[in-house]
Amino acid sequence: MEINMEENFYPKDCNDNDMIYFVNATYKIGSFKRALNKSFSNNLGS
Repeated sequence: MEINMEENFYPKDCNDNDMIYFVNATYKIGSFKRALNKSFSNNLGS
């Protein structure tokens, strides 16, 4: 059985002030996006 994850992904229109909740913490989307961009840019030390 083949599973295509792209078919299960539905992007949402979020602005930087929307919130996202993980386990026991809440984050603003803007902060979360900046953290992801920083971690994937290999710029963790700055």
